[in-house]
Amino acid sequence: MGILVTLGDAYCWSKIHKPGEAKDGCIINGKLYPFGFIERTEDCYACSCGEDGMECCSLFHTPVAYDKKKCKVVFNKKRCDYDVVQKNDPSKTCFVYSRKSFLAFLVAVGTMVTLADAYCYVELQVPGRPYRGCVRNGKLYPFGYIARTEDCYQCYCWQGAMQCCSLIHTIVSYDKENCKVLFNKKHCRNDVVQRDDPSQPCSSGYSSVG
Repeated sequence: MGILVTLGDAYCWSKIHKPGEAKDGCIINGKLYPFGFIERTEDCYACSCGEDGMECCSLFHTPVAYDKKKCKVVFNKKRCDYDVVQKNDPSKTCFVYSRKSFLAFLVAVGTMVTLADAYCYVELQVPGRPYRGCVRNGKLYPFGYIARTEDCYQCYCWQGAMQCCSLIHTIVSYDKENCKVLFNKKHCRNDVVQRDDPSQPCSSGYSSVG
């Protein structure tokens, strides 16, 4: 059984759309993405796109505890994360004891504000055991980046631990008299819909936190 502790949170940001700005989806660095949950953008962010705005969190985490004399850090864009490899033989990986979220900056057109960070945690593995991956809620996940677990977490699994951040943002400000919040498991998000007709989203603005 692992030890559960909290980590520094993933870097997240949001962009608020002007009325009518997002008709077909959300634009990130010139590319149009459809409404809903975006597992991975070209620059390694996981996002939630809606007509009122979009929210994104980084997928990559910086290794902070490893043998710096014998090892080096290389960014792996295919996995959207950093690999720690041996300096003398980059084809071989090094053991990593811990990672922290990498504070990156995205330049986008429009108004951008920082969000309250997504809830994150890390579960430490017992050293010396022959792990084949990481277990969450009884399911075994392979080493490396996990875009989405069954309970809507984005994780990274390595020999030392499993680090996860929630993909769900809590709605905190909306028209509570005419609207209500429904959890959308398919897209790992909370939707704000009309009380009288839940098939229709609320047109009034709202805000959320991670």
